[in-house]
Formats: sequence, C-alpha cells, structure tokens
Amino acid sequence: MTGSLGDTAIDKVMESFQRRGYQVSRSFKKEMLPPPLRPFEFDFLAVKGDDRVIVEIKTRTTLTSGSQLSELAAVASETGYRLELIVDEPDPPATPRRVIEERAGQAIVLLAEGYVEPAFLMAWSAVEGALWTISKRYIISADRTGLHNLSRLFSNGILSEEQFELLRRATPLRNQLVHGLVGESLPSELIRGLASLAKWLANPDFVPVGEMVDWFLDAYEDPVHHMPHDSREGGYQYTQGGPYDARTELGERYPEAREEDIEEAARIVESESPEWVKKGGY
Repeated sequence: MTGSLGDTAIDKVMESFQRRGYQVSRSFKKEMLPPPLRPFEFDFLAVKGDDRVIVEIKTRTTLTSGSQLSELAAVASETGYRLELIVDEPDPPATPRRVIEERAGQAIVLLAEGYVEPAFLMAWSAVEGALWTISKRYIISADRTGLHNLSRLFSNGILSEEQFELLRRATPLRNQLVHGLVGESLPSELIRGLASLAKWLANPDFVPVGEMVDWFLDAYEDPVHHMPHDSREGGYQYTQGGPYDARTELGERYPEAREEDIEEAARIVESESPEWVKKGGY
C-alpha cells in the first residue's frame, strides 16, 4: 500500500465499494496480480464480477507527486484491470436536506405562478445539492455540475436509468439558461420531475437501484442451479419454497423505496431469470 492516507480514510472508501457490491482487499499477495502490475503500489483491490479495480487514494497535495499514476492506469488497462483514483480532500459541506426540499418546493410554486425559467433553475439547484450529497455518501468523485458526473453516478449504480435519462435531458436546457441562450421550451413535467428527484435523493431512505440489485443477487439465485425440473409436472419442482417474485421481495426489503425504482431493479434481475429461489434454502 502507498500509505498516502490514514487507515480511517482508506476504510471509509473501502466501505463505499462494499456497499456497491464489490469484494475488497487490502491484504493480498503480489502473486495474485498479473506480472506487469506487481511492481506498483496502491491502496486496495475491489472486484465485482468482471470489473477489477485498482484503487489509489490521494490528497490534493500528494496527487501532484503521483508520477506513476499514468503508467499504472495504462498497465492496469492492458492487464484487464482499471485504475480508480480518489482524491480525498476537504469538500464544501453537503447541502442540508431542508434546503434541498425548500428549493424543490419553491420550484413548484414558481411553476404554478407561471415563472417557468426561474422554476427550472430552482429545481436544478435542488438537484445539484442532492447529487453532491449522494456523491459524498457513496464516495464518488464528482463536481457539482457536468454530464460526465451524471454518467459516473449512473455507471456506479447510484442513479437509475430513469433518473439518469431525466437529468441527461435537463442538462443542455440548464446550460442554455445559465449562459443566456434561447433554447427549446421547458416542459412543466420536466421541472416537476427534477423537483421530485431532488427530494428523493436527499431522503435518508434513498437506496440506489444498483444497491437493490446487488442485495437481491446476493440473496437469490436462478433455480436452474439446484431445483429439479420435470416438464410433465410443469417445470421446476420447488420442494423447499419458491419461486420468489423479484418485485415482491424487493418491495418487502425496501418498503420506503419509490415504486419506479423497485420496478427498474426488478426488470434488471428478471432479465437474468423470471423465477428465483433463496440461496442456501434447499
């Protein structure tokens, strides 16, 4: 390990990867790595399926001395890994939930009074505050604005496909407004969607769709692996219970989640199998 940060900071980042379904390790033998990677030092490994991540954590001060980072990133890519660099530094404070909800509410009031452009900008302000809070909660490096940051949150399973598409649609309209350009009209449903999303992201009960999917796949599996199958008897013989419905199980596990997020998580797992059994339940 590089020793670029204390154990507490590294543990915090490791926990964020674990919440996203990665297996993490700080103690590993160099022999586990491809030979080209063995000379390099980094903080820990994170693995989820085919995604093998070398994680290096720097402060803003030590980042300037990281001359090996470019080389490490190139070698990692060549050997089937990827480098994720996380810069640990004091951040501006997260926007309080109260403020996010107030801004989202003000956007709806402005919209009702016919002030469409101010309503959009107020809703976007609430969204940016909420996205910043979520980024810090899940240790995702991000600025307050930018489509690349939305893509990063989406690729890490924090934003759902539906949430990402809403924000992707709104981003160019936001850019036009703040730069004084005249663009396309602002649909009322888009403003309402942004305000609603901001309030949900700021809610302590918010759970990413990716986290729901990871939980389900950790607890359930396709019956093809263990269940006896008899076509004359109608298919799989569920002698130990099941089959389990993804929507039902996810809804019971995450009762505070939005219905659309439950639906998206269920669609993702059902793309692998329409029926499920509990792991270790037979």
